[in-house]
Formats: sequence, C-alpha cells, structure tokens
Amino acid sequence: MAKQKDWIPLNIDKQRGKARNRVYRVGIELEGGWDKLAPGTRLVHDGSVIFTMPVNAIGELPSGVLDTVNGSPTYWGSWLKVNHPHHVNHTCGMHVHLSFKTAFAYNKLMTAQYPATVLQEFKQWAKKEGLDEDHPIWYRLAGKSRYCQHKFFADEQVLNKEKDHNQDRAGHRYTVINYAYGRYSTVECRLLPMFDHVDRSARAVQELLDITNAFLLALPDKRERKQHIEHEVDSELDRVETRIYV
Repeated sequence: MAKQKDWIPLNIDKQRGKARNRVYRVGIELEGGWDKLAPGTRLVHDGSVIFTMPVNAIGELPSGVLDTVNGSPTYWGSWLKVNHPHHVNHTCGMHVHLSFKTAFAYNKLMTAQYPATVLQEFKQWAKKEGLDEDHPIWYRLAGKSRYCQHKFFADEQVLNKEKDHNQDRAGHRYTVINYAYGRYSTVECRLLPMFDHVDRSARAVQELLDITNAFLLALPDKRERKQHIEHEVDSELDRVETRIYV
C-alpha cells in the first residue's frame, strides 16, 4: 500500500473526457444556514458552523444515497439544487462521498497519489472558476484547514467504524480524502468548502467525479497478470519443457 511519501499527483490530462463513470452512488453533506428547509429534511448539529448574523436554521444536512445518472429520481444534482444552503461562509464545508461497484476500484484509490491528484486538479479548477484569493477553497488547498489535512491514512481509516472528533491521532478522518469504508463503504472528499451558489457547488461535485474517473483510468493496473503454463513431455528423453505465456 502506498504511504505518505508517495504524495505525487498523477497526470490525468489524457484521460479527461475519455473515462467512463465508475462511481456507483454519491452522498453529499452540506453545511450552512437555511431560511427554510425543504419538506422532510432535518439538520444535524455541527458546532464548527458559525454565523454572526441571525439565520433560521444552522447545521449540516446529509443526503441519502444519491444516483449518478441524470434524470434519476435520486440524481445528486437535483437533490443539491433543492437543498443547497441559502447562507454560507468560511466555516462551512461540503463533504462528498463516493461508492463503487467493485472493491478493486476502491482499492485503486487507496494511494497517496489520489488525494495529491485531487488537490492538484482543484487548484486548476479554482483558477478557471476565477475564485478570489480570499475564497475559502485556497485556505483548504494550502493545507491550512484542520478539517482537511494533507495527510494520508488509508490503511487506518478503512478500519474505522465509529465517528470521532480527534483531529490529532494517527488515522483520524480529517484528511483531504477519508477512506470511510468501515463506516459507509465510501471514499469521502473533505476538501471542498460550501460555495455561495448552487451552480458552482454542482460544478465542484462534478469535477470531483471527473477527477476520480480519470484517475482510475490513468492509474496503471497493478493486478497480477494471469499466467498460462504449458508442459511438453519428451517420453524418450524423459524431459519436461515448460513455456510461460504472459
């Protein structure tokens, strides 16, 4: 398994726009303030979300399991549009969970190259979006947020089944990518802040999906290649010859 020293971005330029979608389901956690919540929704208390002005409802709104197919009744984009906060600031984050149909796809992301690539690509994305230098995303991209530390604890995190708030212990969940397999069977991206408009938030989520799919395609397949072995026996010489085709 890769370690922190392997924190080297993978070049995914050639795979952009060519990779098929391998993300099976999505979950989104929105932090912010709401003037009015959509029917049937309920906020979770989050002490890290702070507003100095009066706001009707403050906290975190987690989605259910969302689909990646546009047009589905549970499509993540539709859910985001309905439930996006009305008020956000630098204390608000947007966490995105991704799940996959195969353990192999999940395992391929368990390398420090994945969070390194996510950071690298979102730096370019933020520039293209024209985000001001004081926008909260730059603080997170610079590794200054304690809620998305630039650390890699995949082996420890996949075993965690409980949610804790210790930001200092080895294997804590407050990293750019949290491998929350033991708790949710997902990969959680904690890099993104909340954006002040739903369209930009949607573009950010789609960017994460695009990065992930391109990364899975670009990363070399490290599965052992199957070997087909043939034996030829020369009965007269009592000799066995072996040929290996890889």
